[in-house]
Amino acid sequence: MAPKTCRMIFFLAVVILVVGPVSSILAQEKGLRIYGPEDVSAPMKECAEMFSKKHGIKAEVLAGPESIWVAGAKQEADVIYEGSEYMLTQFIASHS
Repeated sequence: MAPKTCRMIFFLAVVILVVGPVSSILAQEKGLRIYGPEDVSAPMKECAEMFSKKHGIKAEVLAGPESIWVAGAKQEADVIYEGSEYMLTQFIASHS
């Protein structure tokens, strides 16, 4: 895997470890909803599939242009990812 992909996977793992204990019961019932841009969704989908197989919890990646998914993410996202740290910082600043 490319270094950028490894960093993204590490970030997702950290988010899941922090959010996981708090929402594990809900996640088992409804699964994890992961939102972000399409251009970096392939490694996220791969991670979601591995997570689902390992933990028996459905992990669904919903990706595309931000304008398409942001409203749904505000309502039901468990995880939001972006292509880089500065992009995530901009997203938080724009939508908080």
